[in-house]
Amino acid sequence: MGRQGSDVLTISQAIYSSMQVADAFFLGADVLQMGTDQIKVNELARAYFEKAKDSKEMSEFIWGRRKPIIISHNVVGSLSQQYDKMSKSNPESCLYIDDSPEEVKKKIDNAYCQEGEEKNGLLEILKFLIFSNHENLNGTPIPINFETKNGLLTFNTYKDFEDLWRKKEISVTELKQNVTILVNKLIQPIREHFEHDFYARDLLAPVSYTHLTLPTKRIV
Repeated sequence: MGRQGSDVLTISQAIYSSMQVADAFFLGADVLQMGTDQIKVNELARAYFEKAKDSKEMSEFIWGRRKPIIISHNVVGSLSQQYDKMSKSNPESCLYIDDSPEEVKKKIDNAYCQEGEEKNGLLEILKFLIFSNHENLNGTPIPINFETKNGLLTFNTYKDFEDLWRKKEISVTELKQNVTILVNKLIQPIREHFEHDFYARDLLAPVSYTHLTLPTKRIV
């Protein structure tokens, strides 16, 4: 289970996985949307459903429930380390949908990033959140503009950006400045929704307090 999968589990891992499966049925979830690191847990929930529906003793637990659908999304890398997933236990390692523009800028400015490297949290934000959300309904890309010292650059795909990044033709400062702008633009409608909708605001309050991590990629 987890990002680094293994066939050998500790007792705590086995219990925690069972608790996650129980959550799915107690919540009546029809869709299990988690990161790819949790796919074994989701598969366990589906396997349990198949076994429980044919068991007199277990069928009551899933009465009225449906076999859950699995939708897995990418696990975005941490902002504060060379490479690990974002973690709610370290608020500076991740972005929340209720972060203010100033908080987003601070976290990205302080994010780990080495010029030209192939993998880090900022690059994954750009790849999985920004470029994946810049498409027309027919799947054609919507160009993304980058302000650089050499003028305005336009990218149709992440690969277009990646080619210049690997050649170190885009600096770390330029990457951070543009990712900050793009992320704030992406989540601004979400901020406004929770600001103006009283019901949504009440739902967000306890989540903001505990800073639970939320989905970070559009499901396609």
